[in-house]
Amino acid sequence: MRKHAFFSILILLAASLAAPVWLEAQGQDPPPSGSGTASETPSLWPFQTQGSVSFGYRFADVTGYEPMYQELLNLQTGPRLTDFNIFSQATTPNPYVDNFSLTMSGLGGDPYPVAQLTVSKNNLYELHANWSQSYFDYAPDQNVILPGGVPGLTSEHSWSTVRKFGSFDFLLHASKNLRFVFDYYHTSNSGATFTPSAPDYLGAAFTSWGFYAEGSPFVLYAPLNDEANRFTGGLDYNIHSWTLHYRIGYQALTDDMTFNNPTSPQYSFETGNAFTVNTPVSLYSMSQYRHLTTPISEFSYTGKLTSKLELRGSYIFYDYSGPANMDEVIDGVRPTSRAATIFVPYSLEQQVRASVSEPYNIFAQGLTYKINPWWALNADYRYSRSTEDNIGVFAGVLDGNLLASNGTVPTMWRNGLSDLDFNMTFTPAPSLLFSPGITWDNANVESLVSGAAVPTQTLRWNTVEPSLSAFWQPISRLSLRGDIRTTDVGASYTAITPHTDTTGNIMVRLKLATNLSLDDTVNTVSSRLRASGFQERVRSNSTLLNYAYKDRLTFFGGLSYDSVIALGDIAFARGPAESLRDQEIDRVWQGGFQVNPGHHFGLRFTGNFDRSTGVGRISGNRPPSYGPETFPYATATGFYDFPKAGRLSVDLQRSYFIEQIVKANNFGAKVLMIRWTKNF
Repeated sequence: MRKHAFFSILILLAASLAAPVWLEAQGQDPPPSGSGTASETPSLWPFQTQGSVSFGYRFADVTGYEPMYQELLNLQTGPRLTDFNIFSQATTPNPYVDNFSLTMSGLGGDPYPVAQLTVSKNNLYELHANWSQSYFDYAPDQNVILPGGVPGLTSEHSWSTVRKFGSFDFLLHASKNLRFVFDYYHTSNSGATFTPSAPDYLGAAFTSWGFYAEGSPFVLYAPLNDEANRFTGGLDYNIHSWTLHYRIGYQALTDDMTFNNPTSPQYSFETGNAFTVNTPVSLYSMSQYRHLTTPISEFSYTGKLTSKLELRGSYIFYDYSGPANMDEVIDGVRPTSRAATIFVPYSLEQQVRASVSEPYNIFAQGLTYKINPWWALNADYRYSRSTEDNIGVFAGVLDGNLLASNGTVPTMWRNGLSDLDFNMTFTPAPSLLFSPGITWDNANVESLVSGAAVPTQTLRWNTVEPSLSAFWQPISRLSLRGDIRTTDVGASYTAITPHTDTTGNIMVRLKLATNLSLDDTVNTVSSRLRASGFQERVRSNSTLLNYAYKDRLTFFGGLSYDSVIALGDIAFARGPAESLRDQEIDRVWQGGFQVNPGHHFGLRFTGNFDRSTGVGRISGNRPPSYGPETFPYATATGFYDFPKAGRLSVDLQRSYFIEQIVKANNFGAKVLMIRWTKNF
């Protein structure tokens, strides 16, 4: 697929460059670069065009565990269109186009290709089209014997997927104050995944089934295919100091995923439980499907009621509805009790057919009042209300007996959230600004099954967040910016929601000389949940030094430091409580330079050295699977400019990934890229 895309781009590139070449062959000169005057003789290509194209070939040599290289870098061997840019402006008046541009990069197989097209006619229309892809790979070595003698790395996850993004925006100027807007957005995610799953069913009891399900996860092959499409049309209208925006449209979301055992019989990868050698599955099949559609209505406005009072507001409405289905079939062997001395075959079938309705109403209103030139008040209120109604029909059989959960069950979720944010901005001097504020949140979650409230899933709580931000520039060479925010949550809806959370950061920029600057950023986070003894502390600091000497020499260097520690207790629904300790320190050294000793020759170097150390452990569980990691990565580039012909560049990249405990994931890579860049 990537090869076909690459050759298509080459055809498009040739077509984009063909017009000036054809004109020259006919005895006509293309408009000179930089000329903004129209020729007296009508031209068959009435545009002033300029741009650049950069293409080449990459050679990649990877030693060690290549899937880890694909996860982190994924720069493969082959031809590449690294960059293509073309910008055109009409040199003579025409009724259709005044400007157009096309930019592309990473085409031909790189992990993050992008393309953007823009066409416009002044005071008539604007068209923007964007496309991008992102490739994701994750495949740790599952055959590694971990500390403690247990095979299998982490949670047995792996995937190779691609996410695609596309958008089309068209703006039509109907008049000076009125514009019509048409938008289309598309997102998709597809590919092959392998994921762990436990053989479970709705309503299963822990004593008879839960012990087996908890200790018997299986790896399933699960290709996914998710897609979202959004169409909207609307208008923007300006009248005096007011601006109105309205969009109406349609959106559809589709999730489709299937799960199957890749081998038969298949055994659980959790070999730490002795009984799993006697509990294979011959069939483990499951499918999940959801298709939701909604109308879209979005309105927003901004405007000045008086010279001192500015208003802003919005109202958004969605109403998602559609089917959600699940099918599951499992044939295997399980123990009859926790003693795991008797094993029996079983057959499980379960179906769920649900009808979903999820209306959303989101209202927001804000204002800014300028008391005087150096003092302003800002207040914003936002209320969102969503109601999810599900009518599920459950049908299941275990060993020929109907499941207790069978039947029609209506469920409802009601979520209400109110946010009130108030802050004041003081600017007593052009070089001094500080803004104190406070945010109040009220959340209300209600869960009902067959009309009855579910106490463990229903809760109302309040959150208060005072904050202070400031900016100060005492001298022209020094500026400081920072903020601090404290969050106090009245109740925790989940077992890991902290009651208190304090965050702060400060940024310092010092210009040591005209061409020498120093930037430093400090961030802190402190979280606590007394109910579970959980506490977390995060400290980070980033320092960067930049130097530039005309266009002959530039360099930068810096260090980033992060420290994380988390402590707490975990209460499992199926099992005893455990103690958690997770500690990690990350350091990233970075640096680089570019030197141009002559008019046509230059050298460039950039490099990172990442070092991560730490340990994570749950009491009573297996020894840590992760430990210190090192990841150096550097790129050196040499280039030479041939007059009128273009620039020849050679990139050499070296990278290493080194894990201290799980060494099977280590790799080393040498990547050579030869590029030719031509301006036109």
